[in-house]
Amino acid sequence: MSSDTLALLGSSALAGALVAGWWAVTGRRATPEGAEQGDARLVALSEPSAGRLVAPVTRWLGARLMRWSPARGATVRQRRLDMAGLAATWTPSTLLGVRALSGLLAGVLFVIRWALDPSPSGVLVALVAGVAGWYAPDVWLIRRGEQRRRLMAQAVPDMIDQLAVLVRAGLGIDAALNRCAQSDPGPLGRELARVVQELRLGASRQRALQDLVVRTGVGDLRAVVTALAQAEELGVPVSDTLRIQAGEVRVRRRQRAAEHAMKLPVKILVPLVVCIFPVLLIVLLGPAVLSIVDELGA
Repeated sequence: MSSDTLALLGSSALAGALVAGWWAVTGRRATPEGAEQGDARLVALSEPSAGRLVAPVTRWLGARLMRWSPARGATVRQRRLDMAGLAATWTPSTLLGVRALSGLLAGVLFVIRWALDPSPSGVLVALVAGVAGWYAPDVWLIRRGEQRRRLMAQAVPDMIDQLAVLVRAGLGIDAALNRCAQSDPGPLGRELARVVQELRLGASRQRALQDLVVRTGVGDLRAVVTALAQAEELGVPVSDTLRIQAGEVRVRRRQRAAEHAMKLPVKILVPLVVCIFPVLLIVLLGPAVLSIVDELGA
């Protein structure tokens, strides 16, 4: 059997083992009988194996790497986790552990591939794969945060309208925020629920709302929070302030949509020039060029 065939079979077997291992680790188990009575051991066994196998490894790696990580890096990672909505389950050390584990797995995968079919560039490819695996969790986290921020920005006007209606109906700001959190199943509703929880724990409303703005990174929320603070200081009716802010947020959303529409022709120009125009030139001028070459050759 040739070396290419062995390399192909080995890579296929490794890929199948990785898929089976991922399914075995992340697959949901059936809840054992008696777990409802609060047996901690049975409840732990009902959880996916990722929480019992992979999570301790990532925590151990993250704790070791945190010793050499600067404080500013931990702050940046915490902000990314907040924007991605994972702050309740992940910590900066956990993210470091995930990055290290991802880099190690990617590097080991390509080392095994190189061992099956050695080549001069195999070690370099393994190093590049390890670096890519190290940065892959950060890329995924940033993309998740951006998607989550867009969803919240789209839900802000409706939330402000609902908040204005509830305040006009006689509810207080805290009760209205709680009602908005219960009615919104999206990421903005979960962030509002966190604000309500912070208020119940004794935080001031202004501080809780400012923390909401920092966690989400939505500019429209910053404007609304500032307007609410000014309305409370000046004694302006909160419902009127919210109604005005909802209109302004919708105007800004229409302006952003118009801005994206104006950028579309410029973005289309690159694939048009690089991909479409050369093909048209080949189709239109190709026969004429071939005819000229034949005539000159004759």
